[in-house]
Amino acid sequence: MRTAGAVLAALAASAARGNSSTSSLHGEGAFVARAKSYRYGLTSRVDQAKDTGQTVTSNWRASGHYDHFLAPKRFVYGRGFAQRDRFRDIKLRTSAGVGYGWQLYDSDRTQLAIRSGVDAVSVKHNDDSSEGYPAFGWGLQYSHRLWQHKVELFHNQEGFWNLQHTEQVTLHTSTGLRVPLSSGMTANAQVDLDWDRTPPPGVKAVDTTWLLGLGYEW
Repeated sequence: MRTAGAVLAALAASAARGNSSTSSLHGEGAFVARAKSYRYGLTSRVDQAKDTGQTVTSNWRASGHYDHFLAPKRFVYGRGFAQRDRFRDIKLRTSAGVGYGWQLYDSDRTQLAIRSGVDAVSVKHNDDSSEGYPAFGWGLQYSHRLWQHKVELFHNQEGFWNLQHTEQVTLHTSTGLRVPLSSGMTANAQVDLDWDRTPPPGVKAVDTTWLLGLGYEW
């Protein structure tokens, strides 16, 4: 059975010295492999930023999934997720889940898959308190090629709805454009959003990160 794969890596960094002293670094990578009856993928990202010597951003996340196709447009999946973000009071958040998905579009120009299922979520906070709960989990992966299939528009999201305390919902999205340069290099512009409907005291509900950087695809 023939398997096709793709790897993406991206990096964005900035530094300023003078009246202010700031620096930031964002890196992410993704790997996806696809055969007729299955697909699997791995993603990771890390963000670090300092302002006048003080760390103001420090987080990472990683996730993976395995999809088994029952038909060209229907699949069952298993997935796992891990995250750390001490400024959002997340010492470690993990989840593992299973569910059902639909491949609504699958062409050279447009890809759209949605999934939903049940996840077991565990969260350890900065003070070492912890909680665990079952959640309704969902995901969406979308990409579309523009301008002679050269420019890629993408939107990805993952969400969890606490089934024990139904007022609690968390969501992560990443939306942007990739523009080819040469020899696999791309220019990337994207916005990442993290939303917690009921954040801990002193934590804002929404974190938004704007990114401009370079990537490489092969």
